[in-house]
Order: sequence, then C-alpha cells, then structure tokens
Amino acid sequence: MDNFKALESVVEYLENEISGSNEVDFTVISKIACCPVPLFQRIFVYITGITISEYLMHRRLTLAGYDIKNSKEKIIDIAMKYGFNSHSSFT
Repeated sequence: MDNFKALESVVEYLENEISGSNEVDFTVISKIACCPVPLFQRIFVYITGITISEYLMHRRLTLAGYDIKNSKEKIIDIAMKYGFNSHSSFT
C-alpha cells in the first residue's frame, strides 16, 4: 500500500471515529497503514504538516463549530458529542 492510499484509509477511519468519546486505536491505524505506528505518524506529519492528534482536534472543533451554528443543541451537549469531557476542555 503506498503512503497516500494508507493516509486516505487512515483518515477515513479517523473520520468514522471522530464523534463520540471513543479513543482512536493506534493499533488499528497501524493495521490499516500496514506499518508501525511511529513510522506512520512520521509519514502523516510529512504529508499533512500536523500530527494525528492535531488533526483530530481540528476536525472535532470544526464539526462542533458547525453544529453550534446550525443546530439548537446546547453547547455542552455538542462538546460531549465530539469527545470533550467538560465545558472548560471545550473552550
């Protein structure tokens, strides 16, 4: 599997896991990418310019911001939906 296909597959996995409080399983990422986690993390940073953790944080905040703007849900409910455990961790 080439690096870009591996990245695409991992991003698809991350997008599926992004909402909710489930922690991302790096052993799953390793299996999807067919390489050790530390190596794939370096590849991910090389291609995207950010770490997997930063990617997840940006995506969660983006999706939460969209929900805040376009829904009637309470902010704390939206924060919990995207894995933030408290109001302070979300702000």
